[in-house]
Amino acid sequence: MKHIDFPNGDHYEGEVNAQGQPHGKGYMSYKLNGYIGEYEGEWRNGKRCGKGKYKQYSMGGGARHGYTYEGEWLDDKEHGQGKAINDDERGLHLSTITTIYTGGFKEGKRHGHGKIEKDGYDGNFAKGKEYFEGEFVDGKLSGPCVHTMVNGDKCEFPEGYCNGIGTYTFKNGVKFTALWAHGDLDFDTIELEGGKKALFLMVSEGHHGFGYSEAVRCLFIAQKGTLYYNEGVVLYNGDFHINSDSANLEVLEVTDDSATYIVKNAFIKGEGTLTETIKRGETKRYEVEYEHTGRMYDDDFEYTSGSQLIISCK
Repeated sequence: MKHIDFPNGDHYEGEVNAQGQPHGKGYMSYKLNGYIGEYEGEWRNGKRCGKGKYKQYSMGGGARHGYTYEGEWLDDKEHGQGKAINDDERGLHLSTITTIYTGGFKEGKRHGHGKIEKDGYDGNFAKGKEYFEGEFVDGKLSGPCVHTMVNGDKCEFPEGYCNGIGTYTFKNGVKFTALWAHGDLDFDTIELEGGKKALFLMVSEGHHGFGYSEAVRCLFIAQKGTLYYNEGVVLYNGDFHINSDSANLEVLEVTDDSATYIVKNAFIKGEGTLTETIKRGETKRYEVEYEHTGRMYDDDFEYTSGSQLIISCK
């Protein structure tokens, strides 16, 4: 058993070869820029080779990051079968986001068959898991792969993640196929089972007022149930929403060429709701404005706030 202190602050304890290099089984602690690293396992002529476990974590306040890999090594790189865990602590209260990859590695990159398990959030902002599984090449999903979402929806791609003609299966069993190209969905290629043409609800919501503005858009393949949507152009089946009572529609009925829904009172004068039917090719607009009086630095001022909802059916 040898103890070696290196000039850069690293420390090794374990077996060595005739040249005094780590060889056999041993433990190394690393002094990295803002991080501390530890490796325990097998060595060959000064390099991590064989089976071993490496852990790296940051020190100090603020956002923190941790990385752990346990598995096979070759020439100081993850190579063979292993498990890698990334832990990120973010935000004011440092919520932890964990990503776990299990599968093949080649020269430090994901390669071969593997599976990713990642923290996600469902429609109630409760933490859940989403999964990516398939064939990796040089760190990327490049062959057949499957993405299983927090809400239970699943999307299968033949040529890498979000590439080729994929099949999307909602958790209620409804399926559609469509063409993806490098992450972009070609909406005109969406086709439901049996060759049925999908009915879309294109939703745009806006709010304006003193010191605040917002625009929210989504594409929705019409189904019964409550439609929730998030910022950006997204595709959801009705189980995701932002933390806003106004950001939803309740879809009551869907036919081949129309959808009946309830509009919430944020877009209607007074209290209550409004039930509407929209046909393919139609656009409906809902707007409401309110006059307000505010005070700043002992001066009163008046301003207008309002909400706008635009729904197009295609």
